[in-house]
Amino acid sequence: MMTLTFLLMTQPTVHLAPPRPLRDAVSIRYQPGTTAPLRLVDTLLRCAAMLKKSAPWSTPLQLRVVHQRWLDRQFGTMKNHHRRGRYYPSRGGHQSLIYLADGRDASISLAHEWIHHLASVYNEDWTEAYVEQQAQRCASGVRSAEPTSP
Repeated sequence: MMTLTFLLMTQPTVHLAPPRPLRDAVSIRYQPGTTAPLRLVDTLLRCAAMLKKSAPWSTPLQLRVVHQRWLDRQFGTMKNHHRRGRYYPSRGGHQSLIYLADGRDASISLAHEWIHHLASVYNEDWTEAYVEQQAQRCASGVRSAEPTSP
């Protein structure tokens, strides 16, 4: 009972609209006043293709688009540095979660967290530098013959 109480007290909470299906087992929810990045599904498909992986639509995942201020408050940041996203892999039968701050670079943050999801689903051990490099390429739409290996 004590563990459950502790977990409930430490879970980040945010008021979100009901989930909307995005594709198969992937859904999206919004904090009031936020919007998702443009061409969201196209970005996810492009990232998976660039990494030579199929998009894991059948793996339960929920995207949560939130305000930047909420994300900063929940997950802490260094001075003058904002966290743009956060990925939680599936644990204990719960779906994976991606928290994504709305804003000008939301597509890059989406790509970055989606690549973490791909790494989790496909059991890859990609470095943070590799994930960021691929996210930048993916969000910009740049295609190359072969992704740089981690």
